[in-house]
Amino acid sequence: MDSETLTDNATPDPEPEEDATRAEIAREYLLQQRIHMILWNLIEGLSRFVKIFEQVIERPKFVDVETPQARFVFENPNPHILQVLMCVRVASGLRACMILLNEAHTTEVGVLFRTIDDFLADINFVDELIEKSRENVTEAQRQFVDNYFIDDARTIEERLEDVGKRRGINHNARRQKVQASEARLIGFDNPDRIKKITATVDDAFSGVVHGDYASSMEMYGGNPPHFHTRGMPVRYDGYRHHVGIYVHRALNMFCGVAHKLGLGDLAHEIRELRREFEKSPAYTYLRDANGEQPQSG
Repeated sequence: MDSETLTDNATPDPEPEEDATRAEIAREYLLQQRIHMILWNLIEGLSRFVKIFEQVIERPKFVDVETPQARFVFENPNPHILQVLMCVRVASGLRACMILLNEAHTTEVGVLFRTIDDFLADINFVDELIEKSRENVTEAQRQFVDNYFIDDARTIEERLEDVGKRRGINHNARRQKVQASEARLIGFDNPDRIKKITATVDDAFSGVVHGDYASSMEMYGGNPPHFHTRGMPVRYDGYRHHVGIYVHRALNMFCGVAHKLGLGDLAHEIRELRREFEKSPAYTYLRDANGEQPQSG
């Protein structure tokens, strides 16, 4: 076979534009992989911090052994323990967000965002009680801690029988008190505005929790249009970005909890970790619908 035949049958070289497109796709893929690993590592870090918190609080006791009511309880509950328990839920919730996000179940990630909002707000709500002591905070804050640790020894069957008989915390009333506390702490000269903003965010994610019209219709689309019950890859970027925002909020709260537990070195480590995270694409990078990056730095 001569060189002329080889030349005639050879695959033509790709156009420069095709090379540029392939290179851009490769860069984007590697960037998304890097962002994914950054978030996973940070969330694993939150779990590690929880293990350290666990070492400096009272150890739960296993009670009512060999009965249907067997369970672990804290014999001497306090606000520090409540904050640690909320950190447990935050770390677990964010890990669940990443697992769901891997399958592009973005709407269900929104459900978890709403619960994580509550956990972070509860940590903040109890802060004043720790800083000012029980005598110098609102009655709502004292009752919140007392009601939270009510030991409900009922079995699942007993709880089903007692439907309608409220025990422990009235969650709607609690959330209103928490919002008022948030407004007082960070609202400065305009606490009403902060309270309205907080309530608006809560309402948005509450709609996702309760399957409102907007969140249900968010799951419709494609070609041909249909309801997507196996994930919505097209919404991945936006929700992944929000996971980064929630991780940042968690790092802030965990830093405060570590400080209040007397873990100064750990608080410093978490603070530095947060600062490094703020410089990373996992915190700053978000593409719009056209693939552009409206945020940088």
